[in-house]
Amino acid sequence: MRIKDFLFFFLLTFFTCNINEVGKGGIKERVGQDTLVFLKADQWEKLGKFYPCGGGEGLFLGKNDFYECRILINFPLDTSFKNSEKVRLIFYSKCFSPVNFKVYPLILEWKEKEVTWKLANSSLRWINYGGDYYELLLGEGETKEDSTIIELNPQYFDTLFKINYGLILIPQKKSEKFISFYSRTEMKPPKIYLKKNGKDTIFYPIANAYIVDTLFEIPENYLIIGSGYPFFSYLKFDLKNLPQEATIITADLILYPEIDSSYFPLDTNEIAILKLTKDYSINRENTPYEIFKRTIFLKKDSLIKIDLKNLINFWRDKPDSNFGLFISLYPFISYPRFLLIKNQNDKIPKIEIFYFLKPKERL
Repeated sequence: MRIKDFLFFFLLTFFTCNINEVGKGGIKERVGQDTLVFLKADQWEKLGKFYPCGGGEGLFLGKNDFYECRILINFPLDTSFKNSEKVRLIFYSKCFSPVNFKVYPLILEWKEKEVTWKLANSSLRWINYGGDYYELLLGEGETKEDSTIIELNPQYFDTLFKINYGLILIPQKKSEKFISFYSRTEMKPPKIYLKKNGKDTIFYPIANAYIVDTLFEIPENYLIIGSGYPFFSYLKFDLKNLPQEATIITADLILYPEIDSSYFPLDTNEIAILKLTKDYSINRENTPYEIFKRTIFLKKDSLIKIDLKNLINFWRDKPDSNFGLFISLYPFISYPRFLLIKNQNDKIPKIEIFYFLKPKERL
């Protein structure tokens, strides 16, 4: 058979296949030697939670219509530096945006790896969400492109030598983006400079973190993924209508992002697929998981496609382990942002599976 004749025969066969509905899970099937199905999620939900951000991805500061970010920082101050003549707090910019802020002394002990907008540590809530502090203005300023230097009031600063729980930086005006400072574990850590009796001394932080709150409501008919304040979308797919003898060729999760209604300022982003290891209905946002896959998504992309072939095969081999999955932006503690995922009409999350069935043997 000539190549041209073969191609004509192949295309004729492919485009004349029937399309049927199979099973209450909404499997759409193209019948033929090879089969293409689309699985809709049987269960889905959107959720978010306050997450300890620390400073592993930087220290974010700012406020807009969607989020507010504050910075907490603490230094190992020596009481011999009481009554210093000059006190300067210095931060170095990773990603610049102009932000006006004020600096206050904190009044509750907090832990770097546990502090959130609601919690000072895992066993202690803030009395006022967002951090408890004395209404004693130590300093104020506006972020600068390279380094931000804040002149602190030496007299007021001496209050830290009595009860040193550190400082909190609070943004004052709305700005479109947040500034990111280097944290204490990065190449240009923050520092505090003190001058007393003509002698200069520098202290570096023993703890720093940023905390973040959300200021918006998630619209109906959308799922959501996000970071900073992590948003997760929960999806669970019923695989029982997939023939057990089928060989999976491809299995891709398809998502339709809604960029225009999202706060999504970064051009390049990473999405994580989290395989749940326990029942979501029992554990909800605290359901344990394993990171199954991380994939890059560009802001300009109109469709997200993620290979789930290995996960689908795992669930087929061990159906009792199919607890569903979470989708989120990654790392969870990175730049605060969110992406809406369409979940209505024909634009819904689904898995596109292409599988092969061997022909039955003739007797």
